[in-house]
Amino acid sequence: MAEGASIVEVGCGAGGFIADLESRYQVRGVDPAPAALDFCRRRGLAEVREGGATDAGTTRKPALARVEY
Repeated sequence: MAEGASIVEVGCGAGGFIADLESRYQVRGVDPAPAALDFCRRRGLAEVREGGATDAGTTRKPALARVEY
């Protein structure tokens, strides 16, 4: 995946993957649990919102991608 690509993590939980990827990609998170989103925001991860896969904010079909660390 090209650096700067947009990624939506569905089921972002505590935001671990978002925190790891946000320096190279435009990352947003979606999770159904308000407590998880509050935790993300306390960690400084502002691009998170409540919802599930249908609320991810994209019209593209989901794709699987491997991210090299």
